[in-house]
Amino acid sequence: SPYRKNPAGLEGLVVILCERVYNNGEEFSAEVTDMERNYKIIDAHTHIFPDKIADKAVASIGKFYDLPMQGGTGRPHHLDEQGEKYGIEHFLVFSAPTTPAQVHSINDFIHAKCQKYSRFIGLGSLHPEMENPLKELDRVVELGLRGLKFHPDFQQFAIDDEHMLPVY
Repeated sequence: SPYRKNPAGLEGLVVILCERVYNNGEEFSAEVTDMERNYKIIDAHTHIFPDKIADKAVASIGKFYDLPMQGGTGRPHHLDEQGEKYGIEHFLVFSAPTTPAQVHSINDFIHAKCQKYSRFIGLGSLHPEMENPLKELDRVVELGLRGLKFHPDFQQFAIDDEHMLPVY
């Protein structure tokens, strides 16, 4: 297990990585400490977008949360380059549809990028207002996506909405 012999505990590793990534907004060093060398780094929260909408989508997320979006472009090839540069073994990748009409194409996009980039692990998505979400859920499984990403604030629904119970 990559977590044995961890004197700081898993929380300590997360803090170390966050401090390195967010070192006052400056690029962090690609140097790996002896402690970090024993760990697999997996980024569990990465949004990716098609090139034609990536800039707008990243800016929209930043505006929605009133946060500066530093370092990320939302482009899959850039994320893969960061993984190579900093030793990130895997990325959980996804994108959240804001309308039911976007679901099918987003799931196809995530699937295609996971086929292209070996370090990507894809999550599919559904929209709470779509018709027949269980049919798309079956397709998500057929595509080999490993789970679902919901974004209740962007998708404007309560996570415990009874309408979503068949999906859960």
